[in-house]
Amino acid sequence: LAAIPADTDEFIISDAGVLKRVDYSLIKPPVFYYRAYQSSQQTISNSTTTVVSFDVASPNVGSMWDTSTNTLTIPTGGDGKWFFYARVINETDTSTGGMALYLYGDGAIWNVSLSGLMGAYDTSVTLSNISDCTAGQTFQWKLRQDSGGDLKIYNHSTSTICLATRIGDA
Repeated sequence: LAAIPADTDEFIISDAGVLKRVDYSLIKPPVFYYRAYQSSQQTISNSTTTVVSFDVASPNVGSMWDTSTNTLTIPTGGDGKWFFYARVINETDTSTGGMALYLYGDGAIWNVSLSGLMGAYDTSVTLSNISDCTAGQTFQWKLRQDSGGDLKIYNHSTSTICLATRIGDA
């Protein structure tokens, strides 16, 4: 095939010698992915671990990112291997402390990435992860910072972002 079949395209299969027609919509793999970002600046207090507010999701195929709770729920049919990614950028001029970006799964730390010492504007921390997931699992991105004061997160559709996509079977 040179292109992805349409949902109504049919395939012929043999079932013990009996030929049957099957619509592609019945055999295609489920497609789930989202990308979210911050539309307004968020302040993270010193020495706290705070849910990062990703309040705009586009695309949100499978309606799995909830912008009101900043939570990803693996949808029905989404069992399998998933790729997660997030980046948070500091917009506060500080020369002390560091940031840690956490991926929480079902309320517990799933993975963590540390930024080391912060500098002037635009210090960032990124995290990527590939995990086996099942329908109904929930995930959130959280940030901890220890700069000695409040930290502002840079908001823009290409800066502080998170995303996830199902990449295959477990």
